Amino acid sequence: MAERMDRSRWWASMMARSMGGRERKPRLENCLAECCGVDRRGLSDDALVQQSVRIKEQRTVDFAFTEYFEAKVLVKRPYLTKEMCLRVVAHPLKKEMQEDGERVRFWAEVAELDGRFLRVITLADEQTIHNAFPDRRFKP
Repeated sequence: MAERMDRSRWWASMMARSMGGRERKPRLENCLAECCGVDRRGLSDDALVQQSVRIKEQRTVDFAFTEYFEAKVLVKRPYLTKEMCLRVVAHPLKKEMQEDGERVRFWAEVAELDGRFLRVITLADEQTIHNAFPDRRFKP
């Protein structure tokens, strides 16, 4: 998500430079095409948004949780919920593969934790959540 935001900011700054400093707002269909793969093809704005929502709903991924996560992590950290972890994996500020190549780390800010950053670790498939904890050392 952060990568997409950086690209769109870069694109907006490039367009502003090419237009003599005037900032150009991206059109709705361009935003939805980049985000969801939606093609306008003569649709009204409302129909376009509805189509993008349908496409996003079709792209939902089923997540799983390891036995370790269920038995240890949630018991040890009762302030964490599965829903928080799913949000972090779905919309991370940063994502990186661990050195061993068997785990993937995701970070995102979580409002329920007073704006602290939550690190969620998944297996290599990025769909099986293995561990989660507030990361005090993470700097965005």
